[in-house]
Parts: sequence; structure tokens; C-alpha cells
Amino acid sequence: HSGAIQVLDLVGSTEQYLFIENAVAIDDGEAMSLTIAGCRQLDLAIDDKAAIKFARKRFPKLCLWTTPEIIKQWADKVSLPADALRDVIIKIESRSRFFPPREHGLAPWWHGAKAEKWKNG
Repeated sequence: HSGAIQVLDLVGSTEQYLFIENAVAIDDGEAMSLTIAGCRQLDLAIDDKAAIKFARKRFPKLCLWTTPEIIKQWADKVSLPADALRDVIIKIESRSRFFPPREHGLAPWWHGAKAEKWKNG
């Protein structure tokens, strides 16, 4: 995979049927994303706790990414300065109203980065 975000549609009756099954259990957006990623063996970025739990049961081998995981990997890869990382996290929280759950493994990192305590490397 190139690492780029892609917009994809359901293809074929198998994906359409699976989408309907998944949409009974989780929201339509998550169901669509999960169906496509699961059927095509693509990584999936998802933050909804119920959808993550459902995805792990439905497609145990599917690689799931959360927002904190994506942001941390990117920040580490590009050696993002602490002030720029802080700005990114503040924008994510204010624009999407996303806040990592307390139990997320990267919640301490996220909050530390927001407070500019994060040290690169």
C-alpha cells in the first residue's frame, strides 16, 4: 500500500451483503469501512470503541489504527517539533471532537504532547 488515504466503494455482492450484516451491529460509516478493509485486507483507521471490538471479532487479522497511533507514528517519522505536534492535537480535538479514551495505551503520550512535554526521540 502506498500509505495514501483512499476513497473506496463497495464492489460486488459479497461486499454489499457483508456491509448490510455489519451495519446491523455498528454505524453505517464504520460498517462500510470495515467491510471494504476486511474483504480487501486493507488497514483501517477507526476510533469507535464498539466498532473496534466488532472489527476484532469479525476480522481478527485486520490491522486497525487509532488516531493516536497514526499521529504518533507520523510525528516520530518526520521528527515533528513539539510545538507543531501540540498544534495538530489541539486541532484534532477542536475540529473533530476526538479525545483518546483514558484506557488507550497512547493517552498519556497524547496528553503529554498537548502539554508540550513530549520529547522527540
